[in-house]
Amino acid sequence: MSYGIDKQRKKIAVGAKVAFELGGSTVIGVVIEDRGPLGPGGVRLLRVRVHLDDLIEPLEADVREDRLARVYDAAG
Repeated sequence: MSYGIDKQRKKIAVGAKVAFELGGSTVIGVVIEDRGPLGPGGVRLLRVRVHLDDLIEPLEADVREDRLARVYDAAG
């Protein structure tokens, strides 16, 4: 599947598809919760669910909003 990454820094909403670095690789997941300004200096944290091939259960991680990039499918 091909996708595009939006480099602009706009507020990311729950349900958005996002990309971020995890263990030296770029992974794609979906924002499932807005945790609010709980990061260092009040940075917004978002809970992201990622399905990795080698795990049966999806991984959920709290990620700083400034570490996420919105992802769009090639179809639009």
